[in-house]
Amino acid sequence: GGCCQGLSRCCCAGESFFRLILENSTSEVQHLGISPNGPGKIVPIDLDRFSGITINKGAFLAAYGKSWRINLKFVNNALTGCCGGQGFVLTELHGEGMAFLHGIGAIERIVLAAGESYIVDSDCLLAYEKGVGYSVSGYGCSLVCCCGGFGLFQTKL
Repeated sequence: GGCCQGLSRCCCAGESFFRLILENSTSEVQHLGISPNGPGKIVPIDLDRFSGITINKGAFLAAYGKSWRINLKFVNNALTGCCGGQGFVLTELHGEGMAFLHGIGAIERIVLAAGESYIVDSDCLLAYEKGVGYSVSGYGCSLVCCCGGFGLFQTKL
């Protein structure tokens, strides 16, 4: 991705500046294995279908080929940037082929119907499609924060 993309990955996206490129230079099929850097699950993403998906910082694990890239986009308001758990800069994954994300714990795929919203703890969001809105909302009362172990805000998709 070049130096500019490396800097943006490193400074704003929570990813590494460097990318390790493994290429089969033989005429025979070769194999490799990938693993997250801690306990968790690997989630395959078909970029032909989900190009432009927004991913959590540090969730990118690997991708096939050279036609993928990480783009950065800013959140739509200051409240979301301050309290949404992702900061002011979101990470979008674009390209073709397959990419692999990693997350911790059980990973559940949620399907949103048109007009439907979903509330999720900010730390538990792995990725969402480009047509899904991203904002924050309050829990309703400060007792939830003080006595329930939650923060003041939750992520609304």
